[in-house]
Amino acid sequence: MPSLYFGEINDPQNHTVLKEYIHEINRFRFNWHPQMELMIVTSGKLEAYVEGSIYEMEEDDVLLINSNQGHATLLKEPGTQAMVLHLDPIIFEEILEEDKSLRFTCISDRSTRYRPEFTELRRLAACIMEELLKEEAAAAFRVRGYASLLSAQLLAKFQPEQVSNKGLSQNKKQDRAFQQMVKYSEKNYSKKITMDDLSELTGYNKTYLSTLFKKRIGIGYYEYLTRIRLRHGIHEMNKTSKTILDIALDTGFADVKSFTLAFKKYFLKTPNQYRSEIEDEKSPVIDELVRQFIPCRDERASAKLKEYTGCYLAESKQDEEAENRISDGKNQAVLDQVEEFYRQIKKILN
Repeated sequence: MPSLYFGEINDPQNHTVLKEYIHEINRFRFNWHPQMELMIVTSGKLEAYVEGSIYEMEEDDVLLINSNQGHATLLKEPGTQAMVLHLDPIIFEEILEEDKSLRFTCISDRSTRYRPEFTELRRLAACIMEELLKEEAAAAFRVRGYASLLSAQLLAKFQPEQVSNKGLSQNKKQDRAFQQMVKYSEKNYSKKITMDDLSELTGYNKTYLSTLFKKRIGIGYYEYLTRIRLRHGIHEMNKTSKTILDIALDTGFADVKSFTLAFKKYFLKTPNQYRSEIEDEKSPVIDELVRQFIPCRDERASAKLKEYTGCYLAESKQDEEAENRISDGKNQAVLDQVEEFYRQIKKILN
């Protein structure tokens, strides 16, 4: 039995590539990836930022983030935990038109979080988590089954739109060029990077590289570079007392204004506003690329999984039935005593 709430399955032949975990929310984490992400707040409160929209999320709220959408979570209550399912869009491959992908709108709030469509998503995600933790061959089949049911629930209750998503050629040279761009950007984000630099690095012309990059991850290169810089900038704000100007320059922005504009575009607040919000925050800062997974012995997480899968209801029903049996037994004992009392009275009177 694994010691942490984390599991994954890689079965592209059966259209199932996923991983799921329960983790503690960091002060601020900003990222994007080709997988769809289903996030369920299992305890506490957070703010979620998705492509310039902001959502206040509380316990039991559900949010689906589509492929390659820039997103972030901001801790609003120390100790907040969330269950996260990363689901590769390959699961929808059989129903998609060529060069298309799906875009869902799926977000709960105070008035909708306990509607059946969200309750069912929580149940299926919790079932997947429980099966991923089991060390038996049959569990993988059940994971695939639950993943299919969850996908069907999304299609039926959160009807998506199909958007253009032209696929990349599998040419190895293209793959190598793309990886060169990514590695170079991660290493040199604090410096000025131009398409001419990338052209010289890869041997491809600028126009071709721009098209290649956007096809691969769904966003333009400079948008990607800005996201990298923001991620590092946020981490600097969390971990250091550097000025906003120093952080902007150290992470590759030309000046404070460009950093502020980019920050506000994604998070609807300025760097100064964000920093003032976290001044009194006492929770520890988790390194930007580290996830703090919750141990399987954690009582809150364990209780939530039981609640979502319906085990608590079943246990409550069993407890109720047991109490009823005990109560029935007590009542019968009382009736027997009354009957015996009347028998004794009859005896005396006769």
